[in-house]
Amino acid sequence: MWSIGLLLFEMMAGKALWDLEFDAGIKTIEDPHFMHRYIDDKIDAKFNSKLKNICKRLLSADPIARPSAEAILKKKFLRTYSQYSKSVRIWRSRKNTIEGSRKNSDDSNKANC
Repeated sequence: MWSIGLLLFEMMAGKALWDLEFDAGIKTIEDPHFMHRYIDDKIDAKFNSKLKNICKRLLSADPIARPSAEAILKKKFLRTYSQYSKSVRIWRSRKNTIEGSRKNSDDSNKANC
């Protein structure tokens, strides 16, 4: 989960970790709250605070405190904006429309018999 947090951090920071002026792993060992403060102070305010909080939790110094992938994917914030979530909603909508059409067709066929 640490690695996913680093990827998210890089996307929000707009640069690769090796282009930063510090080593995230060493800084976190030296000061467990370093990454949290860095995210609060240096990451652009255009990013949603919920996204920043997810990143901070993923970059927790204590591995046990980091959320699981399953827990992250259950977050309403991510489900709302994910392409997967949109695709599932579209598929369910189409499936319900098709099933509704089939049911109506079956009912009219029974009435004609």
